[in-house]
Amino acid sequence: MPLVSVIIPTHSPDLTRLQRTLVALAGQNLPKSEWELLLVDNASREPIPAAHANAAHPGARVIRETRLGLTHARLTGLAAALGQIIVFVDDDNVLHEDYLSVAANFLDRHPEVAVAGGVIRGEFESPPPSWTIDHLWSLAVRDYGDRTLVSEYSTAGAARTWPVFCPVGAGMVVRAAAARRYATHCTEAKAVMADRSGRSLGSSGDCELIMHAAFLAGFQVAYTPTLQLTHLIPSRRLGFSYLARLNFESGISWGKFQVAYGFRSRISRASLWLRLPRAFIRLAGWTRRGFVAWVSAAGEFVGRTAAP
Repeated sequence: MPLVSVIIPTHSPDLTRLQRTLVALAGQNLPKSEWELLLVDNASREPIPAAHANAAHPGARVIRETRLGLTHARLTGLAAALGQIIVFVDDDNVLHEDYLSVAANFLDRHPEVAVAGGVIRGEFESPPPSWTIDHLWSLAVRDYGDRTLVSEYSTAGAARTWPVFCPVGAGMVVRAAAARRYATHCTEAKAVMADRSGRSLGSSGDCELIMHAAFLAGFQVAYTPTLQLTHLIPSRRLGFSYLARLNFESGISWGKFQVAYGFRSRISRASLWLRLPRAFIRLAGWTRRGFVAWVSAAGEFVGRTAAP
């Protein structure tokens, strides 16, 4: 039985970036006998040949999931995974050569942690315009320093706060038993948080996964600088319209999530007439940098009005 299961959900990927993801996996210093690779082809226009995945791992499996959406792809991968640890890898992530071994060692040393992530550096097809720097976090570019950070989440009191360093989907490391708690929730719940699907950029699936895999079960999450990967970012994702739409739709998801799990209260739709102009002025929404920040806040407000 493998120690680690690597799951790559992908939909009609850019083959050049996918190839770099697979080459990095092929170079992992964890012996291939200790990990497996599952590439979940999520309704790609052209089916992905198994040869692509086999180049990274001779025993790789390509699994076809015809229901479009990141959540469907992740759950399909989880259902087939055999490892004790799950590592979710996007099709544009280049893992450092020790990523899998570090992931396994970190969870072994931190039994209180169910989900972990690390440093994500951006490799840009073209240099980011200066106004985008404050918004690279929305492209999963993150670095919280050279110290390991472990949450102290509690279901009550002041400790019931969302840690800023919570892992994101790119390179997310999850204990398999914890990931299956999330899968059970998705099976039993009437509705789950929206995640990327087709052209939709809404994404709170990572947050809901963390809630059920870790916090609601009494476990913690962690950031460690020893986990490192590079996110390959094409020029189009640095465009003004793309970043504005990404932040607005993600903001809606985040607002719904906060209300659904009790982090913030629901607000009335009528209050938007006051909240939106105030936020526009506070964030200098007449600038490109400020406008993207404003639509993120606006999306969160809208999400909090639409939440159940």
